[in-house]
Amino acid sequence: MDLIIALIVLILIVILFNKVAQLKKMIDFQDLKIKNLQEQLQKQSTTTVKQPEIVRPEIHQPKVEEPIREKVVAQAKPQPVLQNEIKPVSEPRFTPQPKSENTFDQFINNTIGFIKDNFLTIFGIVTLVLGIGYFVKYAIDQNWINETFRVMIGIVVGLAIIGTAHKIRKNFAVFSSILIGGGLTVLYFTLTIAFREYHLLSQNITFALLTIVTVLSIVLAFLYNRQVLAIFSIIGGFSAPLMVSTGESNYVFLFSYIVLLNLSMLLMAWRKNWQIISYIAFLFTTIYSFVWINEAQTPIQFIFYIILYLLFSITTLINYFRKEEFSVWNCILFITNTIFSAVLLSMVDVEMDYSASICAIFGAINAVFALYVYKTTQHKLLLNTLIGLSISLITAAIGFKFDANIAAICFAIESSLLLFLWKKSSENIFKVFFIIMFP
Repeated sequence: MDLIIALIVLILIVILFNKVAQLKKMIDFQDLKIKNLQEQLQKQSTTTVKQPEIVRPEIHQPKVEEPIREKVVAQAKPQPVLQNEIKPVSEPRFTPQPKSENTFDQFINNTIGFIKDNFLTIFGIVTLVLGIGYFVKYAIDQNWINETFRVMIGIVVGLAIIGTAHKIRKNFAVFSSILIGGGLTVLYFTLTIAFREYHLLSQNITFALLTIVTVLSIVLAFLYNRQVLAIFSIIGGFSAPLMVSTGESNYVFLFSYIVLLNLSMLLMAWRKNWQIISYIAFLFTTIYSFVWINEAQTPIQFIFYIILYLLFSITTLINYFRKEEFSVWNCILFITNTIFSAVLLSMVDVEMDYSASICAIFGAINAVFALYVYKTTQHKLLLNTLIGLSISLITAAIGFKFDANIAAICFAIESSLLLFLWKKSSENIFKVFFIIMFP
């Protein structure tokens, strides 16, 4: 009896979906008719408005005798007023009204319009998905579908959703992006369940398949030029190691994978200028880095941490080298990346303390780069950031390296130098650090 009910429900859903598709075609046909009528009305209105501009009888009025013409010239000041009075009658109808794009009100209106135009489509898709889900759940409860077939259904459904989104991407750009995100989510969870719950795939095969899904999502983000898909792909890529984790500490393989993900992040920042991707990648990379440094300290960490520091530094400076732009968010990421990299590199070897040397090296790098910026562009925000970082790191290096008495003498000399630079250049960055250093 339950099987008959399930089949009837599925048939009704299919019929309803066909009816929805027919109604949508009829609505689209009526929309085309309305658009054609609007275009015809606009053409007629433009032709009727342009006719008064061609006929101008004022040109034939001033044909009078010569003595009267002098009087007319003396009293001809109202004529420009007449010409100015004619122009506002015709010209305002042709001047396009400025559209206020990127406003919150227009975003709300576009969203409401999208829901109105695609209500039948959304309703049909949701109904079909619910019907299929109910039918699949009933089949699983009745043990008609084994675990292997469940995984195959999940993969087929995920790929089918992505294929459907690819077909409707031209007419429904926003909705296709949502569908692609849903399809990728189905693939991620299906592969994870196949590994963790059903034990159908090994760890290496599952990780390889999740990497393929991540690469596919990055390619789709570039293909559709959708930042939302890029955000989803980078989050899914960094979450993939957690999905297949078994507690083993294979950090070399993990950070090789993270370096590849950050290279794709750098490509997105370079080609598409999607800066938010770099912030998400930096957050995940920092979490993984501190977890690894707490688990173990090995010399190979030097290589990975230096590579990651260079990748994120290049990401924050792409816009500066392109068009001499350096935003506040770039500044925050640049400072955080420098400080965290110095901390991580200082913690690598527990037997030898390299804190002073690493801080001095990072401070010298920032000082040299500050000198380059000063001689080339003199970008104020970037220059102040580099100066502040170099002062902080060199000060920290002095504090780590020497005893209290020597450090106090160095800090006194540094505060005097900061006071001199502040009075000489009137830059607030030197004033702030002088106030911090002098006490």
